[in-house]
Amino acid sequence: MFNFKLQPVLDYRKQVEEKILSELAEIKRCLDCEVNKLKKIQEERRQEINDLEEMGNGRLLNPVDASLCSGRIVYLACCGDRQKAVIGAIEQEHETKRKELVEALKKRKIMDIIRGKKLKEYNSEISGKEEKTLDELGGIQYNKGVRH
Repeated sequence: MFNFKLQPVLDYRKQVEEKILSELAEIKRCLDCEVNKLKKIQEERRQEINDLEEMGNGRLLNPVDASLCSGRIVYLACCGDRQKAVIGAIEQEHETKRKELVEALKKRKIMDIIRGKKLKEYNSEISGKEEKTLDELGGIQYNKGVRH
């Protein structure tokens, strides 16, 4: 029976890879959530701009309403900038984690290749032993005068 001596190392590397994949998925979910927040902020800002333009089209522009609306537009622009900074930080974290995953995949793949080579050697050794045993049996039968 084939026994890969480095199986614990291979198992550990698989666990590390799975952990990084899980962390990467969580970062991606977080990134998607923050991108959606930015889209909502941008949509709200566009709506405020449209509202301000509609106020100006009515000819009777209430200065208080216009001031509130323009103040909200500025506030939403600042919120959008902060949200972009948050997204940038998460994207950096995502890229770092992606690079970790690539390294973990390489390390696991190396172990898979080593395991494959050891399995091939084992199978060759077993085949050689079986062949030798069959040759010996054939020789014994031949020496006894039994021919098949």
